[in-house]
Amino acid sequence: MTYDYHGSWESSTGINAPRYGSGTIYTVDQSAQYWIARIGSNKNKLLLGIPFYGPSWRLTSGNTGISSPGSPAGHLKYNQICQNVRNGWTRVFDNGQQGTYAFGNNQWVGYDDAQSIQVKINYINNNGLGGGFIWEMSGDDSTGSCGS
Repeated sequence: MTYDYHGSWESSTGINAPRYGSGTIYTVDQSAQYWIARIGSNKNKLLLGIPFYGPSWRLTSGNTGISSPGSPAGHLKYNQICQNVRNGWTRVFDNGQQGTYAFGNNQWVGYDDAQSIQVKINYINNNGLGGGFIWEMSGDDSTGSCGS
């Protein structure tokens, strides 16, 4: 499983499924490399999970970046996040972690969007993995309101 690296058990914000990270943070790359080292030539059987939702926090300070203090506020589906971004939330792609987050109205969410999903598709292809899967489809943008 290559998602749920951050969530309601934490008192600070974090991207759901960052490709990279630093320190003790778990990442998609760390998980994939762990399993590649164990399955070797069978890495084409390894699939990356891509979440169509993100953990959310109520911000408890003026900070809005990754690791900002916050209290858990459940999860938002991708289609809900898109609506919030369309309604004025700030969307940020973090180059270091290769993941996306958005914030507005004192709320913060770390999620995957078209840009971070493309990063993961490239990672799958560049590492010869078997593919990816979505968890879960009810979070998809079935109305086309997210744009791409």
